[in-house]
Amino acid sequence: MEKKNQKFKLSAKAWFAICLIGILYVSAAFLGGDFFNTLYYGALAISTAGIAAFDSTHIDLRRYDTWLSYGPVGLFVTCVLFFPLAIIWYFFVRIRIARGTMPLRYRSGNHRKIV
Repeated sequence: MEKKNQKFKLSAKAWFAICLIGILYVSAAFLGGDFFNTLYYGALAISTAGIAAFDSTHIDLRRYDTWLSYGPVGLFVTCVLFFPLAIIWYFFVRIRIARGTMPLRYRSGNHRKIV
């Protein structure tokens, strides 16, 4: 039986991606001229991408045939780098998964494409 009070731990890849994206946005804020506006949009992109990455583990996004079929770290980086478009597309994919209309990527057991 699983413990209910387990702490959520991030992998080393996740911490590396978070730090890399954070450094990218802070450096853009310093170099861009409008420091607070750039930091605001950076924080907005990082927080929504974090929510999408966390949610993707619950819906098992890797199973579905979409260009967002990454693990949580890959989805986080993709959503931050292509902020408004990737987040909107993620929510479209999320709705299709909830409705049951999103095609699966692979069959269970082997990795052949479903026709």
